[in-house]
Amino acid sequence: MVAQIHAKNQTNPSACATFGLILFHQDKIAEAKEVYSKGFAGVIAALGDRELRFIWGSLSNRDPLRCMHGYALCCEELGDKVGALMMFQRILALNPNDNQGVRFQIPHLMRDLGAEKEAHAFAKKHGFELADPEDDD
Repeated sequence: MVAQIHAKNQTNPSACATFGLILFHQDKIAEAKEVYSKGFAGVIAALGDRELRFIWGSLSNRDPLRCMHGYALCCEELGDKVGALMMFQRILALNPNDNQGVRFQIPHLMRDLGAEKEAHAFAKKHGFELADPEDDD
């Protein structure tokens, strides 16, 4: 309860990453999504259209990236696969070294959205093979 009350008033990426994770694991996905969005909104607004990179080695970049990742997971969990895909692609653009492993989630979302060829091409570009859907079970 304390985390929920506290989370609603936070914009600090570190606090939002923590409180969003707590809410996510309590299956309060919509609330977690809202908290995560507060954790990266200021950072994204400051970026604007500039093509910057978030270096994972810089500790100040990790929490906004964690919030973005959590937000994407919430989107996916809530059925917004397009929103999840767009956020995962944004994360990969900001952090091309992909310390979070989003490159493995992107092709599955592409496939779910009917972009089978693009999913396989993406996987190949990133050095792995995409399993056939029958093998995913």
